[in-house]
Amino acid sequence: MRHINDAEIYEWLEPGQLLTTESIPPKYATMLEGASADYIPKAADASLKCLGVDHIDLYQLHKPFPETPIAETLGALDDLVKAGKVREIGCSNCSLAQMREAEEAVGEGAARFICVQNHYSLLKRDDEAEVLPECARKGIGFLPWFPLESGLLTGKYRLGQDHSDGSRWKDGFGGDWAFKDGEEKLQRIEALIEYSESRGHTMLELAFSWLVARDEVSSVIAGAMNPEQFRTNAAAVSWELTEKELAEVDRILVGETDRERMSWPPRKCELSFGTTSQDDNISTARPQHEGMT
Repeated sequence: MRHINDAEIYEWLEPGQLLTTESIPPKYATMLEGASADYIPKAADASLKCLGVDHIDLYQLHKPFPETPIAETLGALDDLVKAGKVREIGCSNCSLAQMREAEEAVGEGAARFICVQNHYSLLKRDDEAEVLPECARKGIGFLPWFPLESGLLTGKYRLGQDHSDGSRWKDGFGGDWAFKDGEEKLQRIEALIEYSESRGHTMLELAFSWLVARDEVSSVIAGAMNPEQFRTNAAAVSWELTEKELAEVDRILVGETDRERMSWPPRKCELSFGTTSQDDNISTARPQHEGMT
């Protein structure tokens, strides 16, 4: 998969929150062009040139753009597919309502979103309420981003340790969600680390393997700074969690053991990797455009 990311300009938005002229800082105002029929082909051509390829396997809309009708966006993306520049299209940071709106707007025989890429991890499970069930019903792939929560789910940050070394913990990583209520999260992470190690595994292996145990998850977007991190991440999905283990993890996280609301059994999926810190989750090849991933 060739994945292009410009996510840093969206960091102040919550999943499902719409981009508007009121919600976006002035310096990023031009990104509102990112879903228009005029802008999308230019953005795609810029990405193809940046990557040095003749097509993009998966091209994703990074955020809902209310100032452009979704039918217009889908039409432009369909033109890219028909031109052979893009093979498949997807959306990102979308709510259930936005997914359904896009589905209703697809023209007959036209390309449709085959996947949704949202924030999802052991510590961020909002999408289990609506988005993941919809993916299961419609056969839409789900790509979790931020699976390691800025390194929290690698075991890098431990309860009681000094985090005053200029790390993301100290700096708050620009208000990073991962560090909100940090001490409380560390308490849960300590329990998860203890659980993983008692079964001969690492926290990293639990973070990835728990994600791929969901049948809806098609791939996990993970960052790597070097070949060793790449190999470590690739090997981290080897723990095939049983239903009993999944229930035990739930008990640690939220005190819940009933798994009937989730779709199992576990299965394998692939990881997508890029050249970012292992603390991160997004694989990047930065294009000269905004709005598409």
